[in-house]
Amino acid sequence: MSPSRVVHFLLRRLVSSSLEPFFRRIEAAPGYAAHAAVLSPFDEAAADGNPHMLDAAYREAEAALPDALFPRLGDRRSGEETLTARDVLADTACRYDRGLHLRSRIASAYISRHIFTHINAARPFSEGTEREASRIEEIAGFDGPVLYLPSYHSHLDSLVIAVYLDAVGLGLPCSAIGDLLMPTPGVEDTLKRLMCIKITKELLWSDMREEYEEILAGYTGALLNRGASLVVHAEASRYTTRSMDGTLRATIPRWILRALASSTRDVLVVPLSVSYLRVPEDRSLVYRSPLMGVLTPRDRGLAVPLREYLRFGRDYTDRLFQILLESLAGVFGRAYVVPGEPIRVSEFLSDAEDHRAFDQKIARRVMEDIAVNKRIFPVHVAVRALLRDGPQRTPELAERVRRERDRIDEFRRRYYHRPPGLDGAPGRESPSSLEAGLDPLVQRKIVGKTPWPPRRYWVRDVRLGRFYANQADVRVYAAKARFNITMVNAGAFGYTLVTHLGRHLEEHPRFVDYGLILYDARKRLVEDISESRSHPDFFEGSILPRVVHVETDLAAAVRDANVVIIATPSHHFRTAVRDVLQEHDGPFILLIATKGFEADTALLPVEVAWEETERLGRRNVRFAVLSGANLASEIMEEQLTVTQIAAEDTDVLDTLAGLFETPLFLVDTGTDVTGVQLAAAMKNVYAIAYGIADGAKESSVNFTAALVTRISEEVGRLGRAMEAQDETFGSTGQAWMADFLATAQGGRNSQFGRSLTRTGVAGALAQFRRAKKNVEGYQAVRAALVLSDRYGVDLPIVRVLADILFDGGEVDPVRFLERKPIPDRPPPDGDTA
Repeated sequence: MSPSRVVHFLLRRLVSSSLEPFFRRIEAAPGYAAHAAVLSPFDEAAADGNPHMLDAAYREAEAALPDALFPRLGDRRSGEETLTARDVLADTACRYDRGLHLRSRIASAYISRHIFTHINAARPFSEGTEREASRIEEIAGFDGPVLYLPSYHSHLDSLVIAVYLDAVGLGLPCSAIGDLLMPTPGVEDTLKRLMCIKITKELLWSDMREEYEEILAGYTGALLNRGASLVVHAEASRYTTRSMDGTLRATIPRWILRALASSTRDVLVVPLSVSYLRVPEDRSLVYRSPLMGVLTPRDRGLAVPLREYLRFGRDYTDRLFQILLESLAGVFGRAYVVPGEPIRVSEFLSDAEDHRAFDQKIARRVMEDIAVNKRIFPVHVAVRALLRDGPQRTPELAERVRRERDRIDEFRRRYYHRPPGLDGAPGRESPSSLEAGLDPLVQRKIVGKTPWPPRRYWVRDVRLGRFYANQADVRVYAAKARFNITMVNAGAFGYTLVTHLGRHLEEHPRFVDYGLILYDARKRLVEDISESRSHPDFFEGSILPRVVHVETDLAAAVRDANVVIIATPSHHFRTAVRDVLQEHDGPFILLIATKGFEADTALLPVEVAWEETERLGRRNVRFAVLSGANLASEIMEEQLTVTQIAAEDTDVLDTLAGLFETPLFLVDTGTDVTGVQLAAAMKNVYAIAYGIADGAKESSVNFTAALVTRISEEVGRLGRAMEAQDETFGSTGQAWMADFLATAQGGRNSQFGRSLTRTGVAGALAQFRRAKKNVEGYQAVRAALVLSDRYGVDLPIVRVLADILFDGGEVDPVRFLERKPIPDRPPPDGDTA
């Protein structure tokens, strides 16, 4: 069960069937009534018009519904297995209750003023700057619908933003939120009456995604056409855009961009940057534990005496609620909501060539504005410095904080051409104020400090420390950038390569405007990686780099990609190439990391790609291949590694070498595309032969060395027949000799060969099937026989292997050296490569 489902399960049992008891207990809190007096004036005209506006928008959306049936999710007690589009719209739409609105705005203001600290309690979450006042005035004066697009940090974002907008006089907008925040029918009904639109995440992951997004776009577009203000929270998108690394990710759902592009009115888009000193669900995000929610025992500053829990009576729950509420004063520290520069959609539509360009342009502008306006707290910078430089005394740490802030300032000015968004006067933190800022993290055991002066600080919880250090990272990790790379397949090797690329892109400023997407068709796998930022099946403990976005929509993943890397198994390669070519009609580099043969044709992956591009008449795809002794575990552990990239175009080689090469990942380049692919495919075949020789009792080092020599000569002859370069199969070739030796000495195929000497073919196959280990060389032997006939090259070692594997021949390594190869013969007439 995924963490989000566990949260939903617990909330359904821990949250009351309605919010009425919550309201009642909050309204009984000391000083509650006084908050009503400091609220901004209530907009009577908007309140009166809301029901009519919502009703008109619903009717407009209803008239344009798609003809579709949706799967019924969750409770099926009605007996119906499907829902109509009208049912889905009704489940999505919001309503308005004037009395509930009046009641909730006071309660929300009271809670937010209580659990956060503010510069000005009358305007919670406000910076109080002239720039902010100017933008609020522009928003309030706009005669049309306003769309707020916020960053996403916490489930409290919706509360924080609603309180802020109300406090600055912008009223109650409609809010699109995920259904996780509506755990019970009672809570759902209350939130919908406060103009909350329900986004069912499971439908966004279903096969009916397109139809569901059409309904969402139609409904929200109708709201905008009727002049509504609308907040679309990023958690209402398909992906969980909050992540355990705490970074800024693309946060704009696709369906709202559709609604914007099709709106009949000019819409004012306002980016909202939300920043927290302490992110409420930090532990839950980092450790993926639903039990570590908004509050944990380490937050007890709560110091509620045990006797209070033991004083039972009629008012027990209400009394304990009040005591706990009082103990939470200021528990989350300071938080900000900063409106960005308002954007008129009409200006973007007129500049964009098509809707795709519009989507990318406005999404990028919103994300950059959010990054520019993100508030950076000194404590986050301090944790970043502690992680980078190790334990520090207070004066040294204060100096490093100033340097870090200078770096942040320079980055913003260089890449966004904007001034920094820093909490407080840059470079003016005193050691004492820095110590006070670190105290909450010390109390929560994220940061450690010595109990005596001079104080010395260090990071105790590295994962949470990294989370807060990343709060000081103002780089936008957009899925689409000026240069885009897409990895197709999230298997072990694809995931390894994208992790390596992501680390490299993050480390160097020159890659700040590069996007990196990991695509896989397996929806559950993609959702798991998106939420946990790690692979559920491989490399436990590794964290996917912040720059990597995961995607299960191939069109979205490869569209506009400059480089597409395919790392699928060979039997899926042709389908993958066809799909990529169908979804991406522009020029791009296709880097093939797949090894092996296509079983039906005995073609190499690059030959399959050539065949498919020729069939489609495509001339705008440039090819490259990656191979070598690339062990996933070594790359993930950042051990010294060498790989081979081959391409006929030297510009392609330069581009790819620049992307991949690091001090610990060296790249050999060459132009022998066919030879590199042939070497990668044949090394699995010959590794089985090596395993048989190495596993035989009577074998010796002398014998295996002689076999390696004969193998290299044999594969070299096949390479020459296929017009590969001799150097590829020489003693220094990374694609052949290094990869073959690494595979022969410990790979699956050589292990399979050793098993053959002990259990025979049937026993070895059964053993590897039970262990779910794929032996690529087993089927590749058949392909090698086809190549032998196709090119007129005798391959004695391959023929002996085929006899052992398929015809019951004796498993005896001596057979590999029994005879010298017969002279090569010309291929049969009419048979071509």
